Amino acid sequence: MIPILLYCEGVTDFEPICTLIRKIVPDRELSITRKTRSELRAETKVLSNRRGIHKSVSDIDRLFMIAKKTKCRHIAYHQDADGRYDDVYSRIYECFSEIIKHDYHCLAIVPKEMIESWLLADGNAFSPPVKQADLPKKPEEIWGAKEDPTGNRPKYYLERVLIGIGQQANRETYADIARNMSIDILLKRCPKSFGQFHADIQTFLPAETCPR
Repeated sequence: MIPILLYCEGVTDFEPICTLIRKIVPDRELSITRKTRSELRAETKVLSNRRGIHKSVSDIDRLFMIAKKTKCRHIAYHQDADGRYDDVYSRIYECFSEIIKHDYHCLAIVPKEMIESWLLADGNAFSPPVKQADLPKKPEEIWGAKEDPTGNRPKYYLERVLIGIGQQANRETYADIARNMSIDILLKRCPKSFGQFHADIQTFLPAETCPR
């Protein structure tokens, strides 16, 4: 069993991310523990105060503190790109650079532009299925203002698709979609960020067979 500490930004992110990780490396036995921002700060408050670094410590630093305390050598950190994919991805691995030197395995999970982008890739993953023509051809490329629920922000786009089939946008629905998704289709329609995520997992969790 491989223990993994996984930080996720939002309440609906953990289940689909865990599901996709397991779909990519189905031959590995994984124990994935979710950490939210509030949990990271609560669990490392004493440690950070002792070191005199207080609010200057990053969430990645806090995740590393917990990893050391629990003797967990696999750390995964999720952050939506929100229009800044290259910058966000590079910054996370810059923060990982010192941790990796201590023989820890680190994984950046950066959907472009958010996890809903990935979930919009495969019409057959919905229940009931959605016509592919009703989904964006390039879900990584759509974007819209947070203040405009009628726009193409992936979160709002997915909500409208789900309303159309009588489903709610919640963690259970997200997990079901991820469970039914084709990795091939995800790689085809979200080549930049899901393609990078898929490739990075091969190093993070090397396996004899990692199906596409």
